[in-house]
Amino acid sequence: MSMDLPSELRELSLRHLDGLGAIPWAAEADRWAELVFCLLNAVAGDDPERSRELTDDLHRFGLIEPAVLLDVDDPASDTHRVVRHLLDRYGFDQAQIVTAAGVLSRLAQFITDGYGGKLQRYLRRNAERMRDELVSELGDEAPQPLLRLAVTHWLQNAVDLPLSLENAAVQEFCAARGIDQAALELAADEVGLNLALVDDVIRLEAADPVKTGAVVSEATT
Repeated sequence: MSMDLPSELRELSLRHLDGLGAIPWAAEADRWAELVFCLLNAVAGDDPERSRELTDDLHRFGLIEPAVLLDVDDPASDTHRVVRHLLDRYGFDQAQIVTAAGVLSRLAQFITDGYGGKLQRYLRRNAERMRDELVSELGDEAPQPLLRLAVTHWLQNAVDLPLSLENAAVQEFCAARGIDQAALELAADEVGLNLALVDDVIRLEAADPVKTGAVVSEATT
C-alpha cells in the first residue's frame, strides 16, 4: 500500500536531513512558539531568559498550540488555571497575567478561525502578496516565470517564508503522485514542515543517485 503524502514528506525530510543544512524554521511549530515567546517577552518587559524558559515550559506541558490557547483567558478553563500558575511562577504580576492571557487567546482565535490553526498559512498568504507585487513591478524587464522564481527564492532564503518555488522538481514530484500544488501545501502544513524545506527535500530526492539510477564514479567522490 502506498504511503500517504504527509507521511512521505516526513520520511523524505528525515532521509535527507544531513543534506539540508541549517534551516531556521524547518518545523512550523517552532515558528509559532517563537511568536508566543516574543509576545510573552514584551509583556514581561523584555526579559528574554525568563520568557524563553516559560515558553519552553508551555511547550513541555502541551500548552502552546493555538487550539489549546483558545480558552487561556477563560478563568473557568483548565488551560487558564495552569498557564496562570506558570505565569505567576515566572514572576508575572496580575496585570501582566491578564494581558498575556488575553493576547495569546486573541492570537490563537485569529490563527484558528482564519488559517486552520496554521501560522504558516497566514505568512504564506502575505508572502505571496509581496512576491506578486515585486514581480509586477519588475514585469517589463524579464519573463514573469523567471522573476517569480527569483523573488520566491529570495523570500525563502532571506526571510525563511513558507513558499514553494514550484520548479521542475516540485512539478514532477506532484505529477508522479497525481496531485497539485495545493495538495502538496496542505500535506506540508499537516505535518508541520516549512514549505521551503519541502522544496529542498524534493530536490535532494530527485538528485539521489539511488533513486535516479545514476552511477557515481569513485574518482568523482
